[in-house]
Amino acid sequence: MKVKLSIPIFILFLVIVFISTSLAYDYTELRYPEDAAVGLGKGGITGDIVFSPDSEMIAIPSHLGIWLYDARTYKKLKILTTNSTSFKFSPDGTMLVSYNSRNNTIQLWDMTTRSTLGKHISIPIEPKRDISSVKFSPDAKILAGVSNDNTIILYDTQTGKQKTALKGHTDEIISLAFAPDNSIVGSSSYDRTVRLWEITTGRLLHVLKEKSQRVISIVFSTDSRLLANVTQDLKSEDTNIRLWSTKTGRKTRTMQGTLNRSPRGYYDVNFSPDNRIIASVSDIETKLWNVRTGKLLNVFKSRFVISPDWSLYAGTRQDKILLLDMKTREQMRTLTGFKTGNTPLVFSPDGKKIANDLGIWDVDTNNHVYINEPHVSTGYAVRFIEGEETLVCWGNNSTVQLWNTKTGHLTSTFSGEIFSVSSDSKTLAGGFKNRNTLPVVNVWDTETGKLKQTFPINPDKARDSLVISPNGETLVCRHSKNQTFELWDVGTGEHKLTFNSTPDHIRSVVFFPDSKTLVGLGSQDIPLWDVKTGEQIANLKGHTSEVDDIFFSPDERIIASTSADETVRLWDSKSHEHIATLIGHTSGINSVVFSPDGETVATESYDGTTRLWNTKTGKHKKALLGHRAVAFYPDGSILVSLSEGIQFLNIRIDEPTLLFKVEIDNVSSVVFSSDGKTMASVGSAILLWDLSDSISLLSK
Repeated sequence: MKVKLSIPIFILFLVIVFISTSLAYDYTELRYPEDAAVGLGKGGITGDIVFSPDSEMIAIPSHLGIWLYDARTYKKLKILTTNSTSFKFSPDGTMLVSYNSRNNTIQLWDMTTRSTLGKHISIPIEPKRDISSVKFSPDAKILAGVSNDNTIILYDTQTGKQKTALKGHTDEIISLAFAPDNSIVGSSSYDRTVRLWEITTGRLLHVLKEKSQRVISIVFSTDSRLLANVTQDLKSEDTNIRLWSTKTGRKTRTMQGTLNRSPRGYYDVNFSPDNRIIASVSDIETKLWNVRTGKLLNVFKSRFVISPDWSLYAGTRQDKILLLDMKTREQMRTLTGFKTGNTPLVFSPDGKKIANDLGIWDVDTNNHVYINEPHVSTGYAVRFIEGEETLVCWGNNSTVQLWNTKTGHLTSTFSGEIFSVSSDSKTLAGGFKNRNTLPVVNVWDTETGKLKQTFPINPDKARDSLVISPNGETLVCRHSKNQTFELWDVGTGEHKLTFNSTPDHIRSVVFFPDSKTLVGLGSQDIPLWDVKTGEQIANLKGHTSEVDDIFFSPDERIIASTSADETVRLWDSKSHEHIATLIGHTSGINSVVFSPDGETVATESYDGTTRLWNTKTGKHKKALLGHRAVAFYPDGSILVSLSEGIQFLNIRIDEPTLLFKVEIDNVSSVVFSSDGKTMASVGSAILLWDLSDSISLLSK
């Protein structure tokens, strides 16, 4: 059976999850990582890393939760089980807030001691309300949540109860800020106003109106007397900074000059600790103004980060972090080993460390540690190797990696431009090139990690099709320029033969499971070639549009071909006779999966349906609306759907029923071990689920 995985994935770890068989409701509901017994790694990083106020802890958001680390030892402390990428520590460091969109709750996590990490209270949000951002008051007693109905909800952090709702904005709220003295909360909106509210009473104090300006962000001065906002003209898109009196609600000054347009629309402003200077930061520049006069003081043609005490600012140049004196602009020191990540640099609150999503540096000593652990390839597929103690993962980030499923440890990494893995996963081919060597295709033994052969094939020329035969003995590559196929002997390294492809718009090839026949894809016809002679032995006709892919039944007797004509055709793999045409989908076919006994085939389409068919007659059996089926459980009676988590559906009855569900987001595919005891789910991360205790449930 060919498993097709087409959605890119990001993974940095493997997890073994043990599933309970107890049925408290109509079906069992499982969640990650609450039900996880072991967690190794932290998943792909999804947002900025955040230091705790005392600089003792680091929080890193990932696809599977928020990881907490000791900032001194870099030891993992805990994972907070939330799907939130937006979170904040309370100013006193005793709490961390996150918003879980899966169950529409705000989570307040106890950060008081190491022993209480992971404990939290959940604040349910009213139906039809979604929270886009949350922020603590300076004294940490109030939590403000920005709702999608243009309302600000204030909660008591001790009880989790709502105190009041601040209403008045007529469009989406963009920015929220508390005055440092706990007296005022301010909000800006696309309705071109800034509203200032009294925290204790919820009374509206001032409405700061902009006639033709959109207010992007706001910030209070450290003495709470001024509010600065970044405004953008709706027509010219010129961007300015304005200052307002929080006491009178009147505009006091507009900073001289405009901010250069940010390609990403990122603008931020901050006051210096003494309120004499205000800084604006965008993707392309940093500017400093005199608060009293509005005069522009300095312009830095780059995005810099300023230390909390405003003594240093940091920027990057190639593989270095440059630290400069804020007053003199002289370079103070250089931190080496910098790697550009997906998040900007950030100082710890005590100014002693600086970090991004790839590393953490000590400002004084240059000691640094890289915080991204070895990660599984992002991209297309995973497959168990025989014996099933190894999982091979390959994709689009120029690596193929082998992971031990028992320990979760990375055992081997192979680098290359393009990849092909044999069906038994024991042989791997990868194109490789650099400035100092000729481009080649390498073939490795995945069990030993040793290089078996090197072939003089340019990966760029073979990019359309590089395929290892299922038995690992033959390498085939197709050259798109002259429409020829080259076959190479993996054992000896010798060139076997070259033959021309007909028709001439074949874009890729697939081996039969027995490695004796090669199939061409890309035309509306399906040509078959003999691997030994290169002669065309058959041409399967019937599709009226380009053939996308083919799939084999477990017993290898049936071929299923998918096409842009929105049909699936079944063929006899021996006689090459047409068996049936599966008609019913109204859009392209995404995947085809055979049941283990080969008597049923599931076709999943972009039309939002999965359909089940009898492979002998081609008769339509049933349609599942809104389900994405990618695998049968090994006994054939259960279909796995990836809509709203991973759902195990009983398909032995007329109306499929849900047996149990795994609550996890962004899963693109699943694959089972041959004994059905282990399931690998592929998505934002690759997880291994132990189903051994659930076999009796699945077989009922």
